[in-house]
Amino acid sequence: MRGAYEIAREVSLDQLSMSTLSERLGVGVTSIYWYFRKKEDLLHAMTEVAAANLAERMPQFARSVPWPTMLHDYFTAYRRIHQEDEVLSDLLLARVSTYSRQTTTQVFLPVEAIVEHLTDAGFSPELALQIFNTISTYTRGAIVYKRILGLNAAAILDERRHRMADWTVMPLLEGLVAAGHSLTGTTDDDFEFALSCLISGFEQILARNASA
Repeated sequence: MRGAYEIAREVSLDQLSMSTLSERLGVGVTSIYWYFRKKEDLLHAMTEVAAANLAERMPQFARSVPWPTMLHDYFTAYRRIHQEDEVLSDLLLARVSTYSRQTTTQVFLPVEAIVEHLTDAGFSPELALQIFNTISTYTRGAIVYKRILGLNAAAILDERRHRMADWTVMPLLEGLVAAGHSLTGTTDDDFEFALSCLISGFEQILARNASA
């Protein structure tokens, strides 16, 4: 597993192969096939490791923690971990077909805990799941989008953005670009803003339901 992760971090999961792994470990390729019959089996095992690593690094919350704080801190940590470990992110977000039964269970255990936390706070189980799915979809989308921009060396991420378009016909954006504001919506400030808005909206839903 260590050898496979090293290769994936140096090149990519796509370029990881049984032969490159055997070369890294200094063994015959048949030795690798003794443990994994094909690359897909290796990816299954790597995904299980990634899911376990994510669960280990994610914060745990006491039932006494207010649910808005819990949601904010959980998804902030989730995004940070995925940004710090691109192989983990690729395995868990881009290759869901490699999920084993063990990985799927590991991934959904925190969902159960969050839905329970929200239900205890007064949301129905159905609404609690919708809340989780809404923030989770936004967070995962933000992670993947930023990753795609990085992989494509998007000009919008660096100083070339000033030369990307005729900003003079877009005076508002011209001022924002000149001031250094990001147009991608993938900065930490962008994420914090969106997360705060979502949580604020959920607080209003809870208050409205309580007064109904």
